[in-house]
Amino acid sequence: RPRLFDPELAATLLALAQSTTADARPLRFRFPSTPVARIAAQAIARQWTALGVSVELDELPPGDCGLNDTGDLLYAEVSMSEPLVDARTLLGPGSIAGGNVYVTQTLDQLDRVTEWSEARRLLRQIQQLVYDDATVIPLWQLNDHYVRSTRLNMAGARPLTLYQNVEQWQVKLAPPVEKDPLWPEVAKQP
Repeated sequence: RPRLFDPELAATLLALAQSTTADARPLRFRFPSTPVARIAAQAIARQWTALGVSVELDELPPGDCGLNDTGDLLYAEVSMSEPLVDARTLLGPGSIAGGNVYVTQTLDQLDRVTEWSEARRLLRQIQQLVYDDATVIPLWQLNDHYVRSTRLNMAGARPLTLYQNVEQWQVKLAPPVEKDPLWPEVAKQP
């Protein structure tokens, strides 16, 4: 279970960690080259510096999300809407948390599951394996962005979730497609 906010405990743990650390090098805090990540990393570093933690900010090159990270900490912009669907993308091989063979094996079992109770058990097992392997510090949730087609009426101007009112969505039929005589397998959209 998550611990409640306790500044005294945080200060005590910080003092203990500083007293047992042999080298006084700064923590290397890597973050992607995006405006949101940059602002968040700078704010986090200011707060840690105020606590006496030495931090070295290291912005990743554009397009690099830190999969082969060599820093002490990595700021990652990830979202998990539906754990059953998103677990492999976020935790499997090639992801920022990838590489743990036990997580990969459990994800393989999850792909074959047919009962919700078994899926729940495996998701909890994956959560424990990730917890045992890495420290994840959840920060805050940002607005999700998505693309929609003008042919899709989503039954609501500003949905709060991606699949809100999905039962009421309506798709307008596309206009007929004209075939190109030179490239018959390629259709031209008007």
